[in-house]
Amino acid sequence: MACGSWACPTCARKKKAIAKRAIEIGQTQAFANKQRVRFMTLTDDASGEMRVPDLYSAWNRLRLNLKRQGYLDQYAAAIELQERGALHLHVLATGTYLPVRKLSQLADRAGFGPVVDIRAVKGDGDEDAKNSAAYVAKELAGYVMKDGKGLAEKTAVRRRPVRFSRDWGCSLGKAAEIIAAEIAEEKGQEADPGPWEVVSVAPDGTLVRKGGKGGPQAIAPTNKPDERAAHKAQASEAGEVRMAA
Repeated sequence: MACGSWACPTCARKKKAIAKRAIEIGQTQAFANKQRVRFMTLTDDASGEMRVPDLYSAWNRLRLNLKRQGYLDQYAAAIELQERGALHLHVLATGTYLPVRKLSQLADRAGFGPVVDIRAVKGDGDEDAKNSAAYVAKELAGYVMKDGKGLAEKTAVRRRPVRFSRDWGCSLGKAAEIIAAEIAEEKGQEADPGPWEVVSVAPDGTLVRKGGKGGPQAIAPTNKPDERAAHKAQASEAGEVRMAA
């Protein structure tokens, strides 16, 4: 049964696939528009004790400054939890040329550590090369699954370890719809446009609305013991359950 948590290994595998697709689509559009694409890494401050809210606050300060100075257009960002417990923020971004020394200065002022890395991303390079679009998309999406449980301990509320700017080429929701449609097509089914609502199955077998939209998997609410058991079995098998809105 899917819980929808980024810290859950089962759910994180699905979310990784969705994040990777969203990253790939955004990159493809950026290269098609002849935009400069770069991959930057921002580090924890000197204390090494930044929490997720601190990291995102620092990123908000930095991205606004980068935008004001014309260095940043669109971005996709993912949090990585290091083995020593420190946080890193990895950002795939479009914009004008940004020298590493300038990025280090701006990052330090925003609240990050002064140690940063930035490299250009190529859309037509060897897939195994660290600066290729395919490698970067895989690397960025991989942070989603690296240590979800440890990352959850770094924040008091649920926060997504991956974020996109509003003008990025694809959202997580859109990527999920694309993947669902592809799976339906492979099975020889026609994707049902819905509307659908994501639900979870409570311990007593009843369905609880979670919000959101998605592909086809309809289960009607019930309080009958045998049907509650069937709901649980279907939820476990499907991984993600939806019912008609």
